[in-house]
Amino acid sequence: MGLFTKWKLSRYLRIQESEISSFTAQLSQMDSAEIGVVVALTTDTRNRLEDAGFLLSDPIVAYTINPETPSALSGMIKTLQAEGRLQEAAAVMVWLHTSRVGARLELRPLARQMWGQLERGFPHAEDASMSLMRVFFRPIRIDGYDQFPKGLSPDPL
Repeated sequence: MGLFTKWKLSRYLRIQESEISSFTAQLSQMDSAEIGVVVALTTDTRNRLEDAGFLLSDPIVAYTINPETPSALSGMIKTLQAEGRLQEAAAVMVWLHTSRVGARLELRPLARQMWGQLERGFPHAEDASMSLMRVFFRPIRIDGYDQFPKGLSPDPL
């Protein structure tokens, strides 16, 4: 691997670390009920994307099978943001940060911190899903809302 390639990969890693740290910092400023909304939408997004063929619950295996997953998720986020669908973009962002762990294991500690913040919303996910159903006029699928992606439990012991 050439010097330029190493520099570029290092730069991308710093950008990704900054993005997940910023996202986690935003979560840390939310109360647990607000995070419950994020958890409900994140779980619904995972269930829908997995129905569409994405593998999100195991980021390392997912990256091995389809290394384009982070790029596809990034494209979805840009589209959702352009359409003003910011809550849904945030839900996909959780999976973008999660999926990046498959490519860069150095991101695992930061992803665990993010999931630690999301865990605070687990007790509120069911109530949040009911509220979201009234907003989106569709069922919000939260089965598995209290499960962490493989390798990203905030307390791995």
